[in-house]
Amino acid sequence: IMLCYFSLGKIQTVPLFIVVLMLLYGISGTYQPAVQASVPLLVAKDKLMAGNAVINQVNTLSGLLGPVIGGVMFALWGIYPILLLSAACFAFSAIMEIFIHIPQEKRPCEVGTFRAVGMDLKESYRFVKAEKPIFFSVAFLVSIFNLVLSAVMIVGIPTLITQVLGMSDTMYGFAQGVLALGGLCGGILTAIVSQKLKIRNSYVLLLACSIAVAFMGIPLFLNMSAIVSYWIITFMSFTAMGASTLFTVQIYTLVQMQTPFQLVGKIMAALISIAMCGQPIGQAIYGVLFDIFAAHTWVVLIWAAIAAALISLYSKKIFGRLENSK
Repeated sequence: IMLCYFSLGKIQTVPLFIVVLMLLYGISGTYQPAVQASVPLLVAKDKLMAGNAVINQVNTLSGLLGPVIGGVMFALWGIYPILLLSAACFAFSAIMEIFIHIPQEKRPCEVGTFRAVGMDLKESYRFVKAEKPIFFSVAFLVSIFNLVLSAVMIVGIPTLITQVLGMSDTMYGFAQGVLALGGLCGGILTAIVSQKLKIRNSYVLLLACSIAVAFMGIPLFLNMSAIVSYWIITFMSFTAMGASTLFTVQIYTLVQMQTPFQLVGKIMAALISIAMCGQPIGQAIYGVLFDIFAAHTWVVLIWAAIAAALISLYSKKIFGRLENSK
């Protein structure tokens, strides 16, 4: 982040931001499986879903405050103070990590790092193939769903709010904060009803996300006023994020419960990678589609929602098999 700070104005902005975001997402992709792997070591099995919900709430709380503060700061002072504050937050977080103690069994280092990584991946693959092949089905299903629906929200929300509706950066930041608030509320709801949630009903949550995106397209189709369209899109984003959080916590908890401790991190990393690989492809596709249908953006949203709804209905039997594999 500090390199980005000192490079602004000296290097073209778009390539610079692409490189920095790739590095940050790479770090996040490494960190997230480590966090998920540590949860079963710190939380009792019957409290696992509630523990995952708490972690998700902390993540979404940062997502709630970040866009709102960032939107206000950018409107008032520009990008430089945001970069400085972000760097300070990362540094403070790194210092806090030093004092966290996670129970672990140290393994002797008998082979090189790259060979150890290869052996771990093979061990994880053998376990999933032999014991839990349904994990692959779920990961590929989520990957396709991310390609179809998650990507349209990631690309569509900023496009709709700032370009189609002509709202300010502050209003966009507020919408992002509301979206994160949906994740926070979803995490709270998960912790409250964790004992009543059934994996076989997870398809309903995906269907709810699909319906929410369809409702985002309705005000655009009906040519409602910009402010009414903005609030409908914002509320539907809140709803979709809440349902998505319920779904994510359920899946994470089930994988943690059905996987040996020593393999949780490796399998979580592999499954998350498979599940997320469709998202960048979808973002590239929707970037083109929103340009093509710039005058009728509702077309993209409605067709994405229909495709996602069909995937959700198809997923019903997969989640039924997943619950029966316990």
